[in-house]
Amino acid sequence: DGLYADGSVIQHTKHAYTGSYGNELLKGVGRIQSIIAGTSFDITDERINNVYETVINGYIPLMHKGQMMSMVNGRSISRAPGTNPFTTEFAAGSETISNIMLLASGAPEEYSSAFKSAVKYWLEESDGAYDFYGNARDFDALLGAKEIMNDDSVTAEKYEGMKVYGSMDRVVQVNEDYTAGLAMYSSRIYNYEFGNTENKKGWHTGDGVLYIYNNDLKQYGEGYWPTVDPYRLPGTTVDTKELTDGSGYNKTSPQSWVGGATDGTNGTAAMYYNTTNLGQDMDLKAQKSWFFLDGKIVALGAGITGTTDAAIETTVENRMMTGDDNAISYNGEAWDKTEEEKQAKAGDYAFFKGTGEGNDIGYVYLDDADIYLAQETRSGKYTDINEYFVSDKEYTNTYFKMGINHGDSVENGTYSYVLLPGSTEEETAAFAENSTVEVVRNDVDVQAVKDTQSGAFAMNVWPTEGTGSESVNGIAVDASASIYTQTKDGVMTIAISDPKQKDVQIGLTLTDGYAEVVSADEGVTVNENGSFTIDTTDSAGASHIIKVKTSVESVSKKTLEYFLNEAKGYVEDGTVSGLVDSVQKMFTDAIAKGEAVMADEGATREEVLDAAKDLMLAVHALNMKAADKTDLEMALELAEMIDLNKYVEAGQAEFLAAKEAAETVLADGDAMQEETDQAWGDLVEAMEALRLKADKSVLQDLISQTAELDLSGYTEESVNVFRAALAAANSILADETLSVDDQAKVDEAVSALQAAADGLEKDPGSQGGDAENPDGGEDGENPDGNTGAVSGDDADGSGSGNGADSGNGGSENGGKAPVAVQTGDASPIMLYVFLAAGAAVIAVLAGRFRKVK
Repeated sequence: DGLYADGSVIQHTKHAYTGSYGNELLKGVGRIQSIIAGTSFDITDERINNVYETVINGYIPLMHKGQMMSMVNGRSISRAPGTNPFTTEFAAGSETISNIMLLASGAPEEYSSAFKSAVKYWLEESDGAYDFYGNARDFDALLGAKEIMNDDSVTAEKYEGMKVYGSMDRVVQVNEDYTAGLAMYSSRIYNYEFGNTENKKGWHTGDGVLYIYNNDLKQYGEGYWPTVDPYRLPGTTVDTKELTDGSGYNKTSPQSWVGGATDGTNGTAAMYYNTTNLGQDMDLKAQKSWFFLDGKIVALGAGITGTTDAAIETTVENRMMTGDDNAISYNGEAWDKTEEEKQAKAGDYAFFKGTGEGNDIGYVYLDDADIYLAQETRSGKYTDINEYFVSDKEYTNTYFKMGINHGDSVENGTYSYVLLPGSTEEETAAFAENSTVEVVRNDVDVQAVKDTQSGAFAMNVWPTEGTGSESVNGIAVDASASIYTQTKDGVMTIAISDPKQKDVQIGLTLTDGYAEVVSADEGVTVNENGSFTIDTTDSAGASHIIKVKTSVESVSKKTLEYFLNEAKGYVEDGTVSGLVDSVQKMFTDAIAKGEAVMADEGATREEVLDAAKDLMLAVHALNMKAADKTDLEMALELAEMIDLNKYVEAGQAEFLAAKEAAETVLADGDAMQEETDQAWGDLVEAMEALRLKADKSVLQDLISQTAELDLSGYTEESVNVFRAALAAANSILADETLSVDDQAKVDEAVSALQAAADGLEKDPGSQGGDAENPDGGEDGENPDGNTGAVSGDDADGSGSGNGADSGNGGSENGGKAPVAVQTGDASPIMLYVFLAAGAAVIAVLAGRFRKVK
C-alpha cells in the first residue's frame, strides 16, 4: 500500500486506488499539515515532496475535466450517487479538487501554483456538467474554489502527455482532442475488488478496458455502471460466459507481461491476458497490444486461444448514447438497426456521431473480421451491483455496441483495428481508404505497427528470455520488451521498458545502423559495437529513453564557404577594424563558428544554415563604422574649462545634461557618427546658451560708499531721490539672474545712484560757517575755499580726486555731497577678455553645428 515513484497509488495490497482511498490519503495528509503548520510539529521532512510529486504525476493526469477516472476508483464505481463521497467520477473528482486545494495551502510555491492551475482548469471545464459549489465537501473547499477562480494570477492549465503506471497497471494518454485510459492487471496487481457486497459485476473491469473521454461528460457518469453490459466492456477480449456475483475477485494473473513504453507523449501498452487461475472454469488467453499514436489508437490481438459454452468476444466499443444527435454509420451508410452481424473487410469503417461537436469517434478495421453492431437499451439499478450504498432509482440507457466474435472455440485468433477519437466521418473515410498505419507483425512473438504520418514505429516483444532475439523494422532485442520509437528530423527517439519488471538486462541493436548517440538515460550502456544494454533493475516498468541520429546528412556548404571567405576578406583588408566594437565581435564570432562548421564533416543542415546566417548578418553590418569623435573630444575639453559659478543658473541644467550625454557617447565603442555629431551639437548649443553673470563690481563699490553717507544735513527731496536710487541699486545687485546681456541695467543703476549721490543738496536751514571755515567752504584747509570737488592736499587747492579742476572746487560743488567711485583694477578686466574669447570660440562651433544640421 502507498505511493509509488511513477505516481501510482496502491491500497488493499494490490488495487489501483488513486480515486477513493488515495483521496482519503491526500485528505489526511492535508488536514494534518494544516493543523500542525507553524508549530513545533510542522512537517520539515523533505519527503513530504513525495506526496506533492504523486499529485503531479498521478492524480492530475488521471483527472478528466473534473472527473476522476473510473479505472482508479475501485469498488466505489458501484455506489449510488449521494450515498458516499466516492460514487460517480465527478463525485470522486470533487474530492480530489478539495484535497489538492488543501495541500496547495501548505505546499511550496512551485507545487502550490501547479495545483491551483489544475484546479482552475477542472472547474472551468466541468462548469455546466457538475455543480462543484453546490456539492462542495465543506466551507473551506467552497471558499478555496472561489478564491482560485477569482484570482487572475492563476492560469488554468491542462495536463497533456502519456503515463504508463507500471506500479498499478494503468495507462493514460491526454492530448488536445481526447483522453484515453487503459485498465489492466498482472501478477503484481489484482483484477478487481469486490467487498461489502460492492462491485458485484466488476469481473472484467481490469481486463484491458479502454476508456475514451472527450467533451461528452455524461459518458461514464451516473447510471453507466448499473446499465452497461458487464461482459462487453470496450477494449476487452473475454469469455462472455455468465458469472456469479463477485466471482474471481482479488486475483493476480499468472502473467507478468503487462505494461508499456512512452516518450511522454505517445507510446505503447500491452497485456498478456490469462484467465486460467480465476476459478471461473475458463481457459482463455490472449496477447493484447495498444499503440497510442498522434490521434490514433491501434489495437492488436494475437494468440487468442480458448473454449467456452458462450462466446469469446473482443469488444471494440460499448458507448453510452447520451444525446439525441447520436448516430451510427457503417462504410458511409446510416445504420439504425437494433443488431446486425457483418463480415468486415480490411478498410471497412464504422462511425459514431457523439454528443456535441468534436465528440465523434471513427473505427477502421485493418483486417477481415466477424463483427457485430448493436444499439442496445438496458435498464438497471445500483442495487444490482451494490448492496451497501444503494438507491432504488432505475436507470435506462442505450448503448452503441460493436465487437468481434471469435466464436466459442478459438486458437491463435487475431484482430486489428484503429480508433480515431475526434475524427469526423469524412476524416474516418479518408483514413480507411489511405491508412497511414501498417501492421508490421501481429503474432504470439511480436506485435508491431508503424505510422508513416508521424514517423512512429512501435512493438511489443513477447518471447521469454533465452529464446533468441527478435528483429523487426531495423530494431532487434534479445528479451521481452515494450518499444516505442519516433523518427523526426533525422533523430530517432527510442523508449524501451521491461513490462515484466524482472530487473533484466535488455540488449538492443539498431540493425540499420545510426550516425551517433545524441543522448541516453541513466542505466543505458552504449557498447563498442554500437548496440545498447538497458539495465532495468528497479525501473518498475518505467521507460528508458535513447536518442540517436539515424544518418549523416549530406549537406552542401557552398553558401557557408562564400560568406566565410567574404567575411575574412573584410578582416584582412582592415575594413572591420574601423567598425564599432560590437560588429567587430560579430565578425570574430561568426568567422570562428563558420570555420568550425566547415571542418565538421557531420554538421547538420541546420548547423550549416545557422553559421551562414551569422556570417551574412556580420557582412550586412559593414555600414556600422566607428565614429570620428575628434570634435566631440574638443568640445568636452572646452566644457571642462567652464566655471559655472560665473554663470547665471538658467541653462546650467541643460548644459550638464548635454555634457553627460556627450561623455556617454564618447565612451561608447558602438556609437555611430550620426549619434556622435548629435551629442557634439547638443553640447555646443548648451555651452552657447550659457550666460555670464553681469559685472556688478562698480555697483557694489558705489553702494558701499554711498551707504555710509550722513543724510541728516540734506534736503528731504534730494534724500528721497537718493534713497530710491540706492534701493533700486540694491535690487539690481541682489538679482542673480542678470547676465552680461543685462549689463546695461547694472550700468544704469550705477549712473542713477551716482547722480542721486551727486544731487544731494544741503538743507539751507542747517548750513553756515563754523569756527574753522567762516566762509562756508567744504572741508578745505584753504581759507579761500578752493578745495576742489573732493579734497585737496595742496595749498593752492588743486585736487587729485574726481571732482572739478583746481581753484573751482567751491563754486562747482556748491552745497552738494562729494562721492568717490572706484571702478576696479586690471584683474577682472583680463578675466572678461578671456571669457569673451571663449564665447567667440563657442559661437564659431555653434555656427558649424547649425550648418551641419
